[in-house]
Amino acid sequence: FTAGAPFSGKRVALSKFDFTGQQLETNYLLYPDNVDRRLYPSDIIASNDSLTIAYFGDINGSSGNWTQGLIRLDTTGAVAWARDFNVGGSGQEHGTKIIATSFGYVIAGRTNLTTPKRLFLMAVSQSGNLLWTKSYGDPSQEQTLVDYYASNLVDMGDGYLMTGMVDNGGG
Repeated sequence: FTAGAPFSGKRVALSKFDFTGQQLETNYLLYPDNVDRRLYPSDIIASNDSLTIAYFGDINGSSGNWTQGLIRLDTTGAVAWARDFNVGGSGQEHGTKIIATSFGYVIAGRTNLTTPKRLFLMAVSQSGNLLWTKSYGDPSQEQTLVDYYASNLVDMGDGYLMTGMVDNGGG
C-alpha cells in the first residue's frame, strides 16, 4: 500500500536490502504513489542481467477489472519496457508465477471472473510481445490454485509443468 489508501494506492515497487536485512531503498515502478492505480506484484526473476516483475491489476484506476502485466528493468534499475495483457478476456487475471525461457517468459495464473475459473499459461517474448495464451481444464469444473502465490510452474526443457486444483470434483 502507499499513503495508506485501501485499493487506489496499491503499486508495484522494488525494494533493495543489504545482507543484514536492512532496507536500503524502495522505488515505485510505472506510477507514483499519488495516482489512482490498483496493481499487485506477483513474482520477480533475474535473467540476462535484468529483472522482470510480473503483476496483475488495473493500470487505469482502482477497479476490479484486472489484466496481467510484465515490467522489465535494465541493469541500472530503470524500466526498459512494461506491457499489459488481457488474458482470454476474463476481466480479472491473477498471475502467480513467471519463468524465463529461451524465447522470453512464461507466466502461469488463473482467471477470477470466468465461469468456471480457469488456469492459464501466457508466453511473452524477450521484448515484451505476447506470443500466445491458453487456458486449461474441463469446462464444467473450476480450476484454481491452493496458494495464489505458490511456485506452480517449471520449465522442463521440452515443455512446462503446472500444478493446480480442481474445485468441483473430477480429475
